[in-house]
Amino acid sequence: MPKPHLFLSAIVLLTLLTYANAAASCQNSKLKDGEADLILKEINEARTKVRRGEQRNGYSGKNLPAAISLPDLVDHFQEWSCELEEEAYQYMDGICTGANKVDLNGKATITHGDYEEFFIPRILNKHLTAADFTELKSVEGGNVVYSAEGEIKGFANLMRAEATGIGCARYGCPDPQAPQGAFYAMVCLTDQQDIKETDIIYEAITEPNACPANAYISNSVRKAFLNWHNTLRTLIAIGVVANGETESQLKPATNMPKLVSLNDKLKRTDTRMMVTQCWWSELKNSSGLEESEYIYYGNQNINRFAKIASDLTTKIGCAVYDCTSFVNVVCHYDTTLGHGKPLYAAGLKCGECLKDCANGLCPYKAPGVDIWK
Repeated sequence: MPKPHLFLSAIVLLTLLTYANAAASCQNSKLKDGEADLILKEINEARTKVRRGEQRNGYSGKNLPAAISLPDLVDHFQEWSCELEEEAYQYMDGICTGANKVDLNGKATITHGDYEEFFIPRILNKHLTAADFTELKSVEGGNVVYSAEGEIKGFANLMRAEATGIGCARYGCPDPQAPQGAFYAMVCLTDQQDIKETDIIYEAITEPNACPANAYISNSVRKAFLNWHNTLRTLIAIGVVANGETESQLKPATNMPKLVSLNDKLKRTDTRMMVTQCWWSELKNSSGLEESEYIYYGNQNINRFAKIASDLTTKIGCAVYDCTSFVNVVCHYDTTLGHGKPLYAAGLKCGECLKDCANGLCPYKAPGVDIWK
């Protein structure tokens, strides 16, 4: 008789995780080569669908709303959790059934079993496609909320915006009745508590001005991109940038505004800072700006540097697309460069700022709005 599929939820926050630098590098791991990466790939592809608003919401005829911020389980700081993988093996305790006898202190748990050895996509698919058949009905105040209807708990645990770490274990138990002589089971643990009724899965986009889910980045990465641009503008503002191949430095700026992000038409960014640095280096490789008024000319091949450095630029929005062999990054600025016009007003640092000054940059005042950003 076939053994039952495993799915359980056990119910605490993991206070300390040890993350490996590479998914398959955990000591004494019983996963086969590439399996940890495969697990992350399958889960993150499903999270991308939710993030972009492409995930069907049961038989409602609609998709789940796009997410404001839903990072991949693997991000810049947390990849595969070796500690969670080890705990998953302890959970299994050397058997493929009866795992509910172990107290997991509340960690979100995703389990399943199958008779085929190459079963990881099939096991994950049971949970990752659950929203295709079970509708999440509760969207309250812009939040997609979990309701315990149907077999959707595993999906909800894996799609939670707070989930940033995961570890899984697989185990094969001899079974003469199985086609390949064994029954296989897998347990995955995330770094969050097991989801409960009315818990928030993720925050949905409800306002037309919100940055879209297909921005491919979290708000924290968007902020990092903005900060990097402002760091480069500070170098101009305080007068420490070399003027191309000349032996002089560019003079400080009297009114260099601090950039703000734009949440409408220019709205997709990613953390490819080295691309911005490459654009910034255009001046270094040029003959330099005219030194009396720093006049910009369109034939100098410094267009990208000039857009970053112009004191008319106040807003930024970028897009990124990861291609097979390269990364394509495009940034838009709210500035049209004027041929034969000064790139910025040189003089006393912050000398013309209307209010305050930080790191050589003047605060940006939105037109028609009496607040400072």
